[in-house]
Amino acid sequence: MSRELIKTVNGFISPLELGFCQCHEHVFIKGDIDDYALSLKELELYKGSGGCSLVDAGPQNLSANLEVLKRLSMESGVRIIASTGFHKLSYYRNTHDVFTKSKEDLAEMFVKETEAGAGVIKVCVCGELEGTYRKLHESAIHAAKVTGSPVMFHVDEDTCLPSVINFYMERGISPDRLIICHADRFVKSMEEHLTAAGLGAYLEYDTIARPKYHDDAKEVEIILYMLDKGFGHKILLGLDTTKDRLFSYGGNVGLDYILKTFIPLLLDMGVDNGKIYEMTVLNCRKALEFRMGESV
Repeated sequence: MSRELIKTVNGFISPLELGFCQCHEHVFIKGDIDDYALSLKELELYKGSGGCSLVDAGPQNLSANLEVLKRLSMESGVRIIASTGFHKLSYYRNTHDVFTKSKEDLAEMFVKETEAGAGVIKVCVCGELEGTYRKLHESAIHAAKVTGSPVMFHVDEDTCLPSVINFYMERGISPDRLIICHADRFVKSMEEHLTAAGLGAYLEYDTIARPKYHDDAKEVEIILYMLDKGFGHKILLGLDTTKDRLFSYGGNVGLDYILKTFIPLLLDMGVDNGKIYEMTVLNCRKALEFRMGESV
């Protein structure tokens, strides 16, 4: 029997405990977003505006620090879902484990980091899934099967979303365990979004308050289109926060931007509270569930 739980840095919780959740953020990155007091202040602003949980999307082996995230979660009251997995290969030195370890050893590393507190496996798609990237994805797939963890994707402009989803489906991972991030940055055709959601994957839209890509009016247009097509149950939201945007670090956005600014904009554009609750609470409960004991 499947036992549905979500794994935070401080242990498993029932999906009913998750509350309002942003599904792609960065609250502590070594060498970048690394002032503990400021990160705590940012989380407290989020909590004070109604935020309950969030996903920190920095893989443990690259930039995050699980013990720091545990402390930040305890002190702020915000439930944090941490990430294992890997990011762009260009971010790693050529002596890093992602290059030197075997597929089996990498899978074991991802499993151990999940056991230590990570609640999602983060992967990166940059071009074709070949060479080292293929090895890493196959390691992530094995770890997802062993642990029951959901899988989150960084995707670039040239990514074919259905192709990536099919790669995982063919290797035994159900599409409803997949979260596709950044697909709203470079929208070539909304047909790919419809196909991805139709296959069952979640689309995490995080190009909110990101004028380098497009303005919030365009973001609302994308969301309204997907809602009109009946895929509100497959949308997640996030900010993909960066140091220069975080309010507590001197920026002008902050983790509370969706709650304070973007949701009122959605309401003004005719999105009802039920759909907002679906995108920010109900969908997050399902997307972040561990499938413990489930055959995949």
